[in-house]
Amino acid sequence: MGKVDFMGGVFTSADTDTIVVSIDPQTLDRGVNKYSASNIQIVRDALGFSVDNLGNSAPLTVIQSMIDGALDSTPAALPFEIDINGIDPSVTAQEMVKVCVVMEEDWYSDSKEEMVTILSGVPVDKLKNIPGSEALWDKAVGIHEGTHCERPQAPVTVQDTLTDEVRADMNAVSWLRDNGHKDVAEALIDYRILGSVHKIDVVHADGMALQLGGTASITADYMTAAQSIRSQVLGVIRDEHGVGSLKNAEKYIAKFPKRCIETVEKALFNGEFKDAQNPDLEIHVHAYTQAFRRQMNGVTPLPPIVSVNLNDIKGSYANVDLTGDGHVSMTIGEVSAPEFFASIADPNLAAERIALQEIAMQNTLTTQEQIITAAIKV
Repeated sequence: MGKVDFMGGVFTSADTDTIVVSIDPQTLDRGVNKYSASNIQIVRDALGFSVDNLGNSAPLTVIQSMIDGALDSTPAALPFEIDINGIDPSVTAQEMVKVCVVMEEDWYSDSKEEMVTILSGVPVDKLKNIPGSEALWDKAVGIHEGTHCERPQAPVTVQDTLTDEVRADMNAVSWLRDNGHKDVAEALIDYRILGSVHKIDVVHADGMALQLGGTASITADYMTAAQSIRSQVLGVIRDEHGVGSLKNAEKYIAKFPKRCIETVEKALFNGEFKDAQNPDLEIHVHAYTQAFRRQMNGVTPLPPIVSVNLNDIKGSYANVDLTGDGHVSMTIGEVSAPEFFASIADPNLAAERIALQEIAMQNTLTTQEQIITAAIKV
């Protein structure tokens, strides 16, 4: 990924009074002692390059935290407050400055393909074409990280951290939409939704919140759903296809995506994800099935259901008349009711109904085949 576009995104969302310092993790020694003198000096030099004495003023524990961030997970952004007078024991007055240390992309996160795999937890060869240019993804990721420079307060709980991720992603999504890149924004949301199942990473399971509009949706019920959706979805696939474990269920999805998403959709249709103790789970799973069909190879989206408001249709008011023989006759727009509804029937709705029927039929046939196979084995 490009450093110029990435850092441009960082500066787009970071406050102007924040000193932004970038560190290239590939310049650090990954040997046994990550807190080596050379690594410490690299970080101090980066700080000092931005503000005189800043590198020497930073306490060793802060420098070590920066090294941790650079080597453990990139890209990333860590906000700090450092006393710029800390190096001089004769100066008693503190002069605190806001510093955000931004860890640039590492070797495993420096292309849009690698970044999308990090977001979704899905190997890039299992995904459909990724919209947008490398530069666009650089900018969006930079905006996300720059938002972390301005945390209202340090996250304490898992819910705090997830809320912080929603803020950062919403900034990136809003920028993409405002600049005419809706396709990239929607793909980013889909990748986050996929990640809620294909990654063990609750603090980044914010895709549903992005669809709902932001941090206000991060409730206790949301957290319960986010913490359980992975085991619930993979559990359905494990049990239906007899693969033995959640890990094997993930492998099965990679081999048979169409079969697996239809299994999840069947369970969703049958109400298997309804849970009074986990009321948000069903909507999270529904969002997952839609994101899966939009982004995964081997499947296609189901046609959307289009609702019809009869009051919006000219001549749609119904007239009911009693005939002379005591029967009732209904006309809508001066034609019979069946003729009227046939004229406004949505072919997409019919197509979705057919698709769902086919899924149900295929699952029924699969079950029958399993029964027959089991009988033969016995």
